Amino acid sequence: MKRNALSTGRPLLVFAHKGEAQTFLAHFKASPIRLPSLDQIELFECPQLFILITGEGRVGACQKLSDVFAALPRDISKVINLGVAGALTPELPLGTVVLVNNIYAFEGPVIQCSPAKCTSARAPRIIANLFTSDKRILAASDASELAKLAPLVDREAHGLAQTSQLYNLPFTSLKVISDLPWQASEAISDRKYQKVVQERAAEWSALLFETFSRLY
Repeated sequence: MKRNALSTGRPLLVFAHKGEAQTFLAHFKASPIRLPSLDQIELFECPQLFILITGEGRVGACQKLSDVFAALPRDISKVINLGVAGALTPELPLGTVVLVNNIYAFEGPVIQCSPAKCTSARAPRIIANLFTSDKRILAASDASELAKLAPLVDREAHGLAQTSQLYNLPFTSLKVISDLPWQASEAISDRKYQKVVQERAAEWSALLFETFSRLY
C-alpha cells in the first residue's frame, strides 16, 4: 500500500465479523489493504478510516490488532470497537446500542474506555460496563454470575482495549444487544447462536452505524 497524506491519523474500526461491519464497508466504500505482513488479515481502508475484521475470541483479535499496529505504526489515531453483545440483565432489550464505560475480564485489570467526543444530546442514552468472556455465555446460569460485574458480555473488547493501551491509542466501544442469555433456561448450541445472530446481522450493523454517525 502506498503511503500518502490520506493515510495518516485515521480511526481504526474493529469488528469481530464482517456481518457486523457490512453497513460501514458499503457506506465508506472501503477497499482491502494488500500488505505482505497482513496477508492473513481482513483490513480495509477509505480516506476517512480503517476497518479491521478480527474474528471471534480475545487472543486472536489481540494478535491481529497488534499486527496492524506494527504494519501501520503512525497511521492510526484511535481504535473504535463495534459489534454485538449479549445482555446479562433484563434492562437491555434486543437492539439496544450501548456505549461501553468499563471493561472487565477474569484475567486482567479493569479498563476504562476513552469517552466518545460528542455532546451529551448526541450520545447514546445507555452507557454501561461490559464483561469480556473467553467463552460464549448462552444460558441464564452463566449470565447471573457475570451480571454482578456488568450488564453485557462480549468476547473481544478487553483484549482489544489492552492492546490499544500498549500503543497509547484511545479506545472506545459501541455494542448492540443481539441476544439475551439472561433469559435462556438452557444453553443453545454454538451453531444455533451463530445462526440467530447472522440472520439479523444487517439490522445490528445498521443500528451501530446510526449511532456511530451521531458520535463521530
